Amino acid sequence: MSDHKKDDSQKTKEHLREVLELDKETDYCKEDAMIFDNMGVIYSEMGDLEEAMKYHQKALKIFRELDHREGEAITLNNIGLIYQTKGDLENALKYLKDALNIIDKYKFTYGRDVIQNEINSIMNDLEEN
Repeated sequence: MSDHKKDDSQKTKEHLREVLELDKETDYCKEDAMIFDNMGVIYSEMGDLEEAMKYHQKALKIFRELDHREGEAITLNNIGLIYQTKGDLENALKYLKDALNIIDKYKFTYGRDVIQNEINSIMNDLEEN
């Protein structure tokens, strides 16, 4: 990652943390979960998968508490991608399938084809090994 992109990611993380601090005294809402999920994406892009997973797990918990299925599906996908990056294909497949099930059940369209392609890729990798 270039130094410029690292600086931008660092500034974005700081800004998102400030936003969460402002909301710390209230109950979490959908926007908080989205911020946590975005923080997870930023940490993933920076290569810190453990920190990314922590933020995605926080987001997932909030989305589930709020019964926000689309956010839940997006976050499950992001968690699946982390497991895939780590080489844990069984867990990756589980989370990606869970995301796809929600997308299909509620007829969401966002990311469906991408998730299905990732599932197919993992299935092919598992069959080859």
